[in-house]
This record gives sequence, structure tokens and C-alpha cells, in this order.
Amino acid sequence: MYLDENLPCIVKEWKGFAPKQAFKDILLSLVDIILETRQNYPNLKVVADSRNLKVLSPDIFEWLSDTIHPKYMENGISKKAFVEPEDYFGKVSLQIYISQSNKEGEIAMGMFKDLEDAKQWLVS
Repeated sequence: MYLDENLPCIVKEWKGFAPKQAFKDILLSLVDIILETRQNYPNLKVVADSRNLKVLSPDIFEWLSDTIHPKYMENGISKKAFVEPEDYFGKVSLQIYISQSNKEGEIAMGMFKDLEDAKQWLVS
């Protein structure tokens, strides 16, 4: 995870499969980092570099929708970009997450082939 001060955005790089609790812990810590970082960067955006992301279980989708999405909205995150996973099952998982977790359209989300396209979309 790192801060790109030029955009500004936090980039979370997924490194493969994460056990359920580790995945949840990582995302909860990301929300804490967003809160802290927004104090200095009020227009902060988020990019998930998901190239190495593997499959996510269906119960994670519900947790993301019920727990993480509201936290993003509460903290002013209105746009989130994803770099498309190379793994087929990771890509399908991410597509399901995007479609199921954003039912109300509160957060604009997009999936892109590379990191630069994802960042470019965030500023558009």
C-alpha cells in the first residue's frame, strides 16, 4: 500500500490469495489509513491494483457491501478504480463485487487493464 501524492490516491496492491480474516483486516486497516490520509489530502482517491488478486468467496462480497462500502462513503470516497486481475477467477470475483456492492451507485467504480488507466479515470 502506498500514497501517490501526485493524484492523490492510495494504491493497494494485492499479492494473491488472502485468507478471509486477513483480507478483512487489510481492508479495515485501509479504511483507517484513508481516514488519516484524508486530513492532508481531502480529495483522496483509491486504486486497488488487483492484478495478482485470486478468487474471493461469496460471503466476502456481502461483508464488503455491508461493512466496507459504507465506510468508504462515510469518509468521502466517491470513486474507486481497480486494475483488472490476471487470474480468470479473480477477474470474475471482482466483477461480481463491483456489481453487487454498488447497487445504489453511491461509489463510481471502474476496472482497467493497467494502473495508469485506473489513475487517469479517477481524475476524469
